Amino acid sequence: MKKETMVKRANPTKPIIFALGMKNVNNTKILETFLEHGLDLNVPYGDSTLKEMIESFEEDEWNTLIKKYENSYK
Repeated sequence: MKKETMVKRANPTKPIIFALGMKNVNNTKILETFLEHGLDLNVPYGDSTLKEMIESFEEDEWNTLIKKYENSYK
């Protein structure tokens, strides 16, 4: 497979969702680190966005972080 094709097929959001989907006491810190470094929550992920996918985990701390960083981007 050509490198260009591999890059086009790569979904940069999959590692993020994979990391957050694992049971880990550091998940909130992992998400915050991504957000601190400018994670784009509006990236498409399947039929929704990365933000909607993260919100679907229904973690109050994560939703608070999302709101905090959304406000800081404005």
